[in-house]
Amino acid sequence: PLTKITSEFPSCVVFVDNSLANSGHALFTMSSEPVPETTDATVIPPATNEDSAAAEESKEEQKEEEPKHKNPVVFFDIDIAGTYAGRIEITLFDEVAPKTTENFLLLCTHQNDVKPSKNGLNRGTLVGFRRSTFYHSQNEFCCGGDYTRDDHGASAFEEPFFAREDCVLKHDRPGLVSMMNVTEEGKESRIVNGSHFMITNRAIPSLDGQQVVFGEVTYGLDVLDRICKECAFA
Repeated sequence: PLTKITSEFPSCVVFVDNSLANSGHALFTMSSEPVPETTDATVIPPATNEDSAAAEESKEEQKEEEPKHKNPVVFFDIDIAGTYAGRIEITLFDEVAPKTTENFLLLCTHQNDVKPSKNGLNRGTLVGFRRSTFYHSQNEFCCGGDYTRDDHGASAFEEPFFAREDCVLKHDRPGLVSMMNVTEEGKESRIVNGSHFMITNRAIPSLDGQQVVFGEVTYGLDVLDRICKECAFA
């Protein structure tokens, strides 16, 4: 026997073959012709606004479950006067300044160190911040990144400098890390970045729009404060 399943759409009628109900199969027949009424007809109601709202809510829950972007985190282990002072952890804003962040990350991890050549002519060069110093500090900020020890510094890329990215974020609180600029002379002078950076110990609005903020100290602000206040030198 066939069971007619009707809906509020009169042009579409579905028949279910009940004889196949226990066989693991079902036969569905669709018709647009009027048919006699059956005694066991089932009416399928149309979707309601509540159903639509529940479906949208389910989609939103799935979006929330998607993994969120994780910013890279690097750290400096700091010695003051030959004694271990603690660790400074910096979270990098790679979505705001991707090129600047990549450069800083490479300089922190030394992934681009020059390896000694087989013929022994190249002894190897450290391309990064290991064993470098904060060469200038005062109450408001401290400066580092001169790993070449020649006042110039250099990026972790093949070229010593790269074009400054957009200055999106402001220097509006302690612990913000930004690149110090270099003016590259040539046919057209341009502002570039290399390895020199600074960390704020208070808000410095005069730097907004001038230097690229690309990270923030998320652990070790007390160590930063010691560097700025106890090690102040030019």
